[in-house]
Amino acid sequence: MTGWFLPQSNPMEFYVLDVLDVLDLVVDFGSPAQVTACAHRYIRHLPEEMQDTFRKEYEAYQRDEQAASTIAFCKLIPLMVERNISLPAVK
Repeated sequence: MTGWFLPQSNPMEFYVLDVLDVLDLVVDFGSPAQVTACAHRYIRHLPEEMQDTFRKEYEAYQRDEQAASTIAFCKLIPLMVERNISLPAVK
């Protein structure tokens, strides 16, 4: 997973695009366990308030299929629900 995260000095848009590109590759070529690990790693590396937002939006999508608030969440949440990937354990 070398290069998985860009340095903090880069704008958030580049970080999100890099993560989405990695996620696409893992979904296309990885095992179910690798997809789960990649999704969980992304969520765990979010700032705490973004993790809370992700959890709320994940639950809202499961309940009502509500759209998420960010590009990354709009892509990741439906994928996780479709593949029955649960949220990572709370720290």
